[in-house]
Amino acid sequence: MQNETINLMVFHGSRKPEANKHAIAFGESLKESYPQEFHSKVCFLDSIEPTLNKIRDSGFNKIRIIPMFLLPGSHYVNDIIQLTDKFKRNNSNLQIEICNCLVEMPDFVGFIRNQMK
Repeated sequence: MQNETINLMVFHGSRKPEANKHAIAFGESLKESYPQEFHSKVCFLDSIEPTLNKIRDSGFNKIRIIPMFLLPGSHYVNDIIQLTDKFKRNNSNLQIEICNCLVEMPDFVGFIRNQMK
């Protein structure tokens, strides 16, 4: 899978399995909507490291992390960025990009604006 990118959507997660099912269903709906266009995976904060290891072991060399967080708070900075930086240091052959949180994305702002009409 050399030169292929996988998009890793990171959700907060919940102690309630039924709540987590919504995140998994969201990820599956994206795969079904765009099956040939991109690779994607869903994970939760408590499984970032093992998920990154599985992605690396499956042969992807580019990982785009998409934080499914509204704001760039402590989970974004302390969990996602710090864990990803540690992973990068130990896997320098991989390219890793971390996307912005939702409020920092112009399309999300436009989506919310359209909901207010």
